[in-house]
Amino acid sequence: MDFQWRPANEVESGMLAALQDSDSRRYAQLLREAPLYVPATPEPGDPWPTSLPMPEGNHVIVFTSEESLDWALGGVVDSWRETTIAGLREIHPDHAQLVVNPGIPIGVYLVLGEVEDLAEGRQELVPVEDVQDAMVDEVLSEVRRLVLEELSGDAEAAAALQPINELEERLRDAVSELDFDAFLLALIGSDVVLPAAEPVPDPAVIETGGFPWRILGDDETPVVPVFSSEQVLDVVAPGGAPRATVSFLDVLLNWPGEDHVLCFNPGTSMELTLPGSSVPELVSAIAEAAAAGGPADGQSGNGAAPGA
Repeated sequence: MDFQWRPANEVESGMLAALQDSDSRRYAQLLREAPLYVPATPEPGDPWPTSLPMPEGNHVIVFTSEESLDWALGGVVDSWRETTIAGLREIHPDHAQLVVNPGIPIGVYLVLGEVEDLAEGRQELVPVEDVQDAMVDEVLSEVRRLVLEELSGDAEAAAALQPINELEERLRDAVSELDFDAFLLALIGSDVVLPAAEPVPDPAVIETGGFPWRILGDDETPVVPVFSSEQVLDVVAPGGAPRATVSFLDVLLNWPGEDHVLCFNPGTSMELTLPGSSVPELVSAIAEAAAAGGPADGQSGNGAAPGA
């Protein structure tokens, strides 16, 4: 089966050509006249892509074909309504944030009232992937700030930390090469240091569900800090707080919940932040690699650059 996106109509073919030619005016002219498909707002608790704002309030998400909507949101949305830019302007203010074709190569992000200016050549488009990247960067920055603040860490001292062992050298190199696989492969067979809410006489307690996790943030965004060494922990969280050394694999296998963000070596050159929902997927991938005789023991493997 071919999962590659392709234009579903002449409008989308024209939009793709316009973006390839950096022709914002032509893109907006096509958008202004095209039929648009607005996905239904999900019910509370229903899944929704974390990279997209909810289609409610000041955000309006539209697609230029039913096929593109299904390609991007088929597993999440099963109903939509048809409208046009003129129809949207009848019910939404001009300052409404319009997300057009998110997740596909003809996606853009703009303000509803700007469509006319774009069509007349008075403004330029912002590709939606640039906005999504900025949103991710903002979230990561906020998680880092929160962790350093709650642990009383010095951001400059954390950023200046240098690797003190082979593991940290491998982690730093993986970050510099944007090699997510190499980063995780280095960690899988290694021990890490977990801050704890109270002293931990026996680190094996992590296997029984009784580990006193040090959880930062709030109920909406709980964050669990993890460190590659006690030296890194002592810089990021000075004061000699309780901690335990356990295997990284045990951390993953006994993760406190999919709503808990994993923040590894925050603020350092060896930093990694993962949403808790990625942890079960990571455990499954490790199990599959081990069953296939793959590199699940922390040795180097053939990694792909993150974001690929």
